[in-house]
Amino acid sequence: MTRKALLARIGLMVVLAIVMGMVRDDLTLRWEGRVQRLPLLNAAYILSLLLCSLLLLHPLPALLRDPVQRVRHGALLFNLAFFFAAFLFFELWLRSSGPPTDLYALTGRRPAENLMGDWADNDAFCAYKPRNGKLYPTAGKRTSDQGFISSPEIPEVKPNGITRVIFFGESSAAGVGGDLPDSLTWPNLAMVLLRKAHPKMRFDHVIAAAPGYTSFESYGRFWSRIRFLKPDIVVLNHGWNDLNYMSMPGSMLDLRNGQGDWNIHRLGRVQVYAPHWWDHLLQWSEVLSQLRVLCSGPASGEVGLPSADVHSFRTDGFVAFRTNMELFDRTASQFGVKVLVCKQPVRFINKGGMAVPCDECRLDWHGPGTEAHAEAYRRLYAIVDSVFPPSAVIDLTEMNGDTLLFVDHVHPTPAGSQAYARLVSEALARFIANGTATVDRTARSMELDAPLP
Repeated sequence: MTRKALLARIGLMVVLAIVMGMVRDDLTLRWEGRVQRLPLLNAAYILSLLLCSLLLLHPLPALLRDPVQRVRHGALLFNLAFFFAAFLFFELWLRSSGPPTDLYALTGRRPAENLMGDWADNDAFCAYKPRNGKLYPTAGKRTSDQGFISSPEIPEVKPNGITRVIFFGESSAAGVGGDLPDSLTWPNLAMVLLRKAHPKMRFDHVIAAAPGYTSFESYGRFWSRIRFLKPDIVVLNHGWNDLNYMSMPGSMLDLRNGQGDWNIHRLGRVQVYAPHWWDHLLQWSEVLSQLRVLCSGPASGEVGLPSADVHSFRTDGFVAFRTNMELFDRTASQFGVKVLVCKQPVRFINKGGMAVPCDECRLDWHGPGTEAHAEAYRRLYAIVDSVFPPSAVIDLTEMNGDTLLFVDHVHPTPAGSQAYARLVSEALARFIANGTATVDRTARSMELDAPLP
């Protein structure tokens, strides 16, 4: 048998192994939940591989008895054997050293345990919160012992003379999505600049933001827990995630509770990486699966499947956002806390509020297109202006549409985090220098059915 024939047989064996692996994985997906069939399926797969190997490589013993052929093909066989031995070693080592990498789960093809279970726990008042003292699964990120991402440890009892600032928001405020280390997360940078602006004052702060939070979760965390830290100022930065419940089907009562009890450990479909056809070829191997994950990078700052058949945002979602802002304002006033609210910047609209194309933006996450998202943000900005006085609004819209400041639709780059920090620290410094902002509550209607400005 010639070298070409040998290589052809080995190549055919590899192709057959891949095809049989694809068939096995396809049947595994089809038989999802029928656990009793899976051992038989895996046994049939292994026996098929052994049978194909015997049929294709049975001339090898005769080949190796021939001295001429043995010399000619010895180096080739040795290299192939070394390669497969090394591959097998790494395959076994990776399989024994940790949980398997399931490409079908990571690409949303089949249900998997919610990835939030790695870093968060359910919470009775705000759906979930980061787990105390847990390293967040992003390089350079950690959660404090009090459960605040990228935050310094602060005493629960506020010392005399300290001005305490609490930042609320979603992943863009926690430095997640764009994967910013603690040192480059914009609330931390803003506090560095604020201390320079007011060197005679003493500050401490925490970041009460978390990936996936809407104004619902932030408000729940504020009134139930954060108020006991006695904050002086809270900074709100919400918008993108609040569009989730503006695009969700069904009743608003189903928010975070679609199956009767919301549990971050329930199985569901997520999409951390964009699916590709070659995933079927790589799924069978832990080595190849991990290489695929390392080389691909996440699809975006969002984890989940796109919304289907959603073409517009629901009006009652904007009413809910307005109500949450009013609840924040009134509750903070009751506890003697001052509120500053950001007009959250995004990449898919320009400084004038008009829609701009953005290939990196996950607008399919909510469903409606670019123009619908632009209109939604114009309405969010109008709600902020109608609920809070100008002195309490941090206008970040000058960042809108700048491709250098965002990695996707809303998550900032390091340059974007610097821009965030500069604008927020300037607003905080002005707010502190001017004293208490006077809130004219009589000028702002609580009538929820009134048309949005």
